Amino acid sequence: MLGSKNVTDKKMHVFLTKQLDGTPIAEMSEDPTYIFFYPNTSSTFAPAAMVNRNTNADVSTTPIVNATDVNSLLSTIYYADTKEPYVSLYLKTTLDESTRELNVKLYVLPHKTVPHNSSVFNVYLVQDGIEARQASGGDNYIHNRTFRGTVTGNAWGLLVKDIKAGQLLSWEKTITIPESIHSSYYADETKNNVEAVLKDMSVVAYIGEFDQNNNKHTIYNCCEARLGESYKQTGFVKPTDVNSAEAEQSVSIFVSNGKVHVGGEYDRLQVYNLAGEQVENADLAKGVYIVKVTADGKLTTKKVLVK
Repeated sequence: MLGSKNVTDKKMHVFLTKQLDGTPIAEMSEDPTYIFFYPNTSSTFAPAAMVNRNTNADVSTTPIVNATDVNSLLSTIYYADTKEPYVSLYLKTTLDESTRELNVKLYVLPHKTVPHNSSVFNVYLVQDGIEARQASGGDNYIHNRTFRGTVTGNAWGLLVKDIKAGQLLSWEKTITIPESIHSSYYADETKNNVEAVLKDMSVVAYIGEFDQNNNKHTIYNCCEARLGESYKQTGFVKPTDVNSAEAEQSVSIFVSNGKVHVGGEYDRLQVYNLAGEQVENADLAKGVYIVKVTADGKLTTKKVLVK
């Protein structure tokens, strides 16, 4: 719960590449664009990660950090957590399973005027449960939160000028998700049309700074929703509703003895590691986890640190 007083739901956008026989797991058409983030675009490596696309000068000259270097990764997470989110997001999706037609509506509510001339927003399709080879995990490794393409149709996203406090931004698009999406998971090209399983898919929306010449791409905020579901950050309220929204009681989430606990009654508790993999809520190793709690039909997401 960081940021300005009206922003009570700040998310981190973590981008992780994994190794698959020397090639990235999600080799999509957008991939060459994202190589831009590496310190040396002619010498890429995996596993690598970005956290809100922040560049922590103490760790790297670009947003990319070595994901196996735990200290560098944690330092980058803590650094990203100090940044102003500026906005809250409301992501709405509707899905017609019979036609595979997906409608996405994104609303952006700025709480402060963003001090950058140019910003971009984007919406990703991601998928859980893809079974494919992983260099250190064998032939049947399950890959979650795997990038499957953009809803906007643009790798960088869509440009927004002059984001001002209180001026609501909105965007909508409808796409048809194919039965399968082509990528390069296997050396055998005949296996590369990977089934797009609707129940395993989500959309991830983010908005952030954009300056391709100066490597400034800090993401202000992001959110995620399963296909056919919606997610409204608790900071997303109209000015006339601010007082009532601030009076709402948030779910109490805390860590004790290597386990995540929730104060009060709740319906569902899920714990994920930074790779997007759901883990058992017991004997958690040291590190950062993403916790999702559903109570009274409301989803609360929080980042926790296990020491």
